[in-house]
Amino acid sequence: MKICAVICEYNPFHTGHLYQLNEAAKKFDHTICIMSGNFVQRAEPAVAEKYVRAEIALRCGASMVLELPIVYATANGERFADGAIKTLKSLTDINAVVMGCETDDTDALITLADIQSREDDDFKALLAANLDNGLSYAAALSSATVTKAKEANISPDKAAEILTKPNNLLCIEYAKAIKRNGLDIKPVFIKRKGNDYNNISEIGNYLSASALRELIYKNDYTAAIPYLTGEYGILLEELKNHKPDKKTFSDLAVYKLRISSTDEIAKAFDCREGLEYRLSDAARSCITIEDVLLKTKTKRYTMSRLKRVILQVMLGITDEFYKNSSFLPPRLLAIKENFKPYLTENGKNMIIRTEDMLRYDGEYYERYFEVEKKAAALYSVITENKDDLFTPGKLICL
Repeated sequence: MKICAVICEYNPFHTGHLYQLNEAAKKFDHTICIMSGNFVQRAEPAVAEKYVRAEIALRCGASMVLELPIVYATANGERFADGAIKTLKSLTDINAVVMGCETDDTDALITLADIQSREDDDFKALLAANLDNGLSYAAALSSATVTKAKEANISPDKAAEILTKPNNLLCIEYAKAIKRNGLDIKPVFIKRKGNDYNNISEIGNYLSASALRELIYKNDYTAAIPYLTGEYGILLEELKNHKPDKKTFSDLAVYKLRISSTDEIAKAFDCREGLEYRLSDAARSCITIEDVLLKTKTKRYTMSRLKRVILQVMLGITDEFYKNSSFLPPRLLAIKENFKPYLTENGKNMIIRTEDMLRYDGEYYERYFEVEKKAAALYSVITENKDDLFTPGKLICL
């Protein structure tokens, strides 16, 4: 039996995701999805609740969907990838990670990942110099990688082009995380159909998740439906009842920043170099989270980083969750009936029932479950959902 994994968000699930699962099915018997929960890597609420997205994935070809622990799901690309690969490390018989990339030159992709993984003295010096010149970490890392790529016979133009694409960057982080965690699993690349995250134009039968979210928040479901696969009815029903309210999320974010001391803000993992003072000052003079971001953003502090810091403050995510090497268990969201035998050996490393949380005792896990409770409460408020979103829901089986 050949099993692959796909690291995903499905926010929302669209025809490009269906293409990837169909391509994976040509090479593997089963696909396990490691999926973000109710908050995603963009540090925003998911457009639909995690069980809804998991059910759609199952109906479209996945054999099992596990929730990526929230401290990883809402982290930067490196820690998002590392958390997903650590989750895979707890599972057996995984042969490969199937990744969607935006380049045909996957050899160059692997070479760039190796350059960043090695972090030789020359590379470190380049990175430090770029940071000293005021570049954000992402920009500094990209510039140093482009410079070193010439030594590996990759032209600066090609390296720079590869490093501008968000899915290529994630593929590089996945490859680095596989190596860092010592996993004997193969990266399998599938060229993406359609555009990257931020491109809102149509390519053939594909539209980016970002463009689809824009249509959804405009209530333009007619325009979105052709790109949502045949299972869109499940999503539309959820959106009808529990679509996230952006204004409520913004109000709660500003409120949390206003009542938090600078010391409390500084505890957020991605908060560095006095950023807590800029955020605190902005929150006291701005009404919306968008205005806070615009007032705080600099060349060094990107929008993505600022949004992560704000969500980390809201949920209480501090650096202890990244410095501590203790295993954080994924939640089982959905599974095919014919794949249930896989749980015989692997179910012990997942949260399937409420009592499974009792296996994870100690102060560290208590604090982690408090983060999950806050996330569940926050998502339920902004989606007007009366359900208890913290304790495991009814397992979806098809």
